[in-house]
Amino acid sequence: MFVDALIVVFCVLVLIATVAFMLSYEEAPRVFDETEKRQKLLHIVKNLRLSDMLNVLKIPLWKYIQTVPVNDINRHVSTCRGCTELDVCDGCLEKGVPEKDMSFCPNHQSLSVHARSLRDR
Repeated sequence: MFVDALIVVFCVLVLIATVAFMLSYEEAPRVFDETEKRQKLLHIVKNLRLSDMLNVLKIPLWKYIQTVPVNDINRHVSTCRGCTELDVCDGCLEKGVPEKDMSFCPNHQSLSVHARSLRDR
């Protein structure tokens, strides 16, 4: 009787371990893919004014890359690349402090929302 119970427990443990392994095996490529995307975005953001704007808004780059949804980062990158207010932006970035009116920056509203959420974490 005792041996039968041990065999049942062992089989259940093997089943649980198998399911856990299969789930982690299926999930692993997604995790690596997400990490790879974020690493590429880090390199892209570092080479744009967006990186300096994050500094001005006191948003740590590493926290931004790790926590902001990839779609939002891609949108910020695209918007920054297409920006036409480069002189105004450069003036703000040179000062290193946010302007009273940051409406010239098409990313400002979205970045401000993220800045608040990142400070709360």
